[in-house]
Amino acid sequence: NWVKRFTEQAIKQTKKFTPEVGDTWVADETYMKIGDRTVYFWDIIDSRTNFILATHVSFSRGAREARVLMRLARLKARKYPKTVITDKLKSYISGVGDEYGGRTEHKQGGPFKFKVTGESTAEIERFHKTLEQRTEVFQKYNDLETIRLLTGGWLVNYNFFKQNEGCGNVPPAQAASKVVPCKDW
Repeated sequence: NWVKRFTEQAIKQTKKFTPEVGDTWVADETYMKIGDRTVYFWDIIDSRTNFILATHVSFSRGAREARVLMRLARLKARKYPKTVITDKLKSYISGVGDEYGGRTEHKQGGPFKFKVTGESTAEIERFHKTLEQRTEVFQKYNDLETIRLLTGGWLVNYNFFKQNEGCGNVPPAQAASKVVPCKDW
C-alpha cells in the first residue's frame, strides 16, 4: 500500500511535465514472464535526451499496442517526431503510420548501428536491460493495472532521478528541460 500510494503521488506530480525533446525517437518492446503469462513492455525514448516519452504494458504484441505507444509519446512531447526508429516488428509499421499519418519517417534498425544509415535501437535496448533488473518486483503481481502503476513509478525514477551517462550524468528530465517538477523525493 505504501509503494502504491507514493507511486501514484510521484506520477501525479510529474504528469504535466513536457520535455523538450529532439526529432528522433526510438521504440522497442520487451517481455517478461510473470507467473504463467507473458507481459509486454512497450517503450519509446528520445535519442537526444534519453527521456522515456511513453511506456505501455500489455498482454499482447500487436499493432494496437504499437499505436497506443506512439499516441502516448506524441501527447507527452506535444509534437510529432521527424523520425521513429524501431526494430523489424510489423506492428510498428501501422503504429507509426496510423498515429503520425505521414508526418514521420519510419526507419527500421536493430540493436547495432548500421554504417550506411546510422539507425540503431541501442538506446532503448539499454533501457530494457535496466528494466529487466526490476523483474523481481513485478513477479509479485499478476494484474496488469498494478504492473502499469509500478512501471509508471519506475519511469518517474528513471526520467527524473536516475543519473544517465548519455545525458552528461544528469537525469533525462534535466537534459530535456531547465525546469523540472522535482529533483529529489
